[in-house]
Amino acid sequence: GHAGLGASGGFDPTIFADFGDILGDFFGFGDLFGRRRGGPRRGSDLRYNLELTFEEAAFGTETHIQIPRAETCGTCRGSGSAPGTSPTTCSACGGAGQVTFQQGFFSVARTCGRCGGTGRLITSQCKECRGQGQVAV
Repeated sequence: GHAGLGASGGFDPTIFADFGDILGDFFGFGDLFGRRRGGPRRGSDLRYNLELTFEEAAFGTETHIQIPRAETCGTCRGSGSAPGTSPTTCSACGGAGQVTFQQGFFSVARTCGRCGGTGRLITSQCKECRGQGQVAV
């Protein structure tokens, strides 16, 4: 067809997106194959176990479910720190959330082991959300 005569020859560069994810995890250059850094990421899959009788499964039924979700903690306003305190900048990564080091010819960036990639440390956790910044609703 005509698609084979185009400049791209039918080549789809997005097939390498998974390699970009893998390489980004190991070497810190996940945008090598055209992915934008800092853009929205796909959320986690939701799973809900629902018990049905044989008749409900065979003939159909309608039911309403509530899926728990997280909201910003009202006590700490999402910071994770106890009221009156605030997170401090991680001294290991300088607040970047990553530490970079040279390995041969490559510059390798890894998630900071001290702050877990957040770039900040919570010295006094909020009791309501236990330092997470979110509560289940």
